[in-house]
Amino acid sequence: MGKTMNAFASFLGVVLVPLSALAGPDAGPPAALGSARIASPEALIASGREAVRKMGTYRARLVKTERIKGEVLPAQTIDILVRPSPRAVRMEFVAGAKSGRRVLWRENNRPNEILVREGGILGITSLWLDTSKGLPARAGTNHAVSDIGFAYLFDIMERDLAKGKSQGSYGWKDLGLDPNGLYRIEWIAPQGARGLYAQRTRLGIDPKLHVPVDIEVFDAQGLLERYQYTNVHIQQAPKPSDFEDL
Repeated sequence: MGKTMNAFASFLGVVLVPLSALAGPDAGPPAALGSARIASPEALIASGREAVRKMGTYRARLVKTERIKGEVLPAQTIDILVRPSPRAVRMEFVAGAKSGRRVLWRENNRPNEILVREGGILGITSLWLDTSKGLPARAGTNHAVSDIGFAYLFDIMERDLAKGKSQGSYGWKDLGLDPNGLYRIEWIAPQGARGLYAQRTRLGIDPKLHVPVDIEVFDAQGLLERYQYTNVHIQQAPKPSDFEDL
């Protein structure tokens, strides 16, 4: 078993260290983290994509904070349901701006539109909005509904890595475990690199899920966005109606 684990870690570019070294002298070992420490952006993307593949359809609560037109907006809390294939996202806004709103997107049915039902008296009926035209479908956010979830995070990271590596070397800080048991990494783009989504990214990786559940993204102006996922439930079996109507 030891040889097999070491071979797999070597393939991913992961360095194996004792749990005591990862957790620090006073912290107990985190459940299900194993003894693997992520050693590079490439290893993070590879292991993260494999973890997402194993999650299947999942539910989570998302708290997102974004800077829009120079202003960091108040956080929104959203319950999400994500199906990997065919890709679909259902969102229910439970706190913050647009509380009560429900949103549905499917890649296999009107993929350039989202179905929206507002809360309260405005929610008499659902409306289809064309996402290709931006507002109002993209009002108050940097992202399309189809961007929600863990898979898209690794798409952004992979694109930035490809662009950034041609302009210099990435900085990589392994910060170990935080007081909440998340494995912290900071990823810094090459100085002066252009055309990137993020200049600096802080990640908090859940040791059981093996995906980042706390993501802070910074650009030249400071904090661009923060996405925090909690109550993640994998391998869900949603009702067919969950992705059919609101």
